[in-house]
Formats: sequence, structure tokens, C-alpha cells
Amino acid sequence: MVADYERILAERGAWWYRRLFWEAGVLGQALYLEAEAIGIRATGIGCYFDDLFHGLLGLRGREFQDLYHFTMGGPVEDLRIQTMPPYAHLSRSDKRKPMA
Repeated sequence: MVADYERILAERGAWWYRRLFWEAGVLGQALYLEAEAIGIRATGIGCYFDDLFHGLLGLRGREFQDLYHFTMGGPVEDLRIQTMPPYAHLSRSDKRKPMA
């Protein structure tokens, strides 16, 4: 997600910096929900002025800034990662003890 960064901040003030990221997050949340609704997965990451991506797009200066990257697609299981149930390291009797 790329924002019209410099113009927005000039017109609306510095407090809009946070609002731009909030709006990107709202759009990202909608994309997460839509991905789940059609049976695929999604992931996003806030970029905070990702210089490499700016170079890829040919962006210079601060006129436009990328705020959020988002991908959607089918899950791919990574067999290098071990998945265990929560609290698997505790024995059954440990799970019943009250917290101190």
C-alpha cells in the first residue's frame, strides 16, 4: 500500500502520519477477512519507508511512501518447522497447579 505521503502531511498536518498507518491497517484487516472467506491465507507487514521497495518502484524522495506490504495465496507447509500444542512442555499435572 503506497500513500500520497508528502501531500497528505502538508495538507492535514503531522498527526496524519499515524492515521495513514491506521488506514493501511484497516485495509489489511479487510484483506485478511476476504482471504479467509474465499479459503486462502494472507499476511501483511508494516514497512516504515522500505527503501528497497521504493527503489524497485522507482520512487524518489518522500512524495509517496509505501506503508504496508500484503500477500495472499494458498498455504505452503514448511516441514522444517515443528508445530506442537500449546503448553506441550508441561506435564498434565503441572497444568492443573494454580498460579502463585
